[in-house]
Amino acid sequence: MFGQLIFLPSTSALASKMAHMSTEKEPQTQGFGLHYFDVVIAANVLHATANLKESLAHTRAMLRPGGLLILLEVLYTAEYVS
Repeated sequence: MFGQLIFLPSTSALASKMAHMSTEKEPQTQGFGLHYFDVVIAANVLHATANLKESLAHTRAMLRPGGLLILLEVLYTAEYVS
């Protein structure tokens, strides 16, 4: 993954896991630990799920207590963007 290659060289002492997942499925069925991550980034994905409440619950289940969800969703598109 591009971000991992650029920002996290193999010599880094930072522990990270960058991966794709489906928020519509339980995290543990996809190889993700429960309450494991300090930060989860969800960018323009949660709006497209069949059940938003369930998807948020799956996302939250991956966060450790006090962990952060960084959520980015486009609310509208300006004319100059399209």
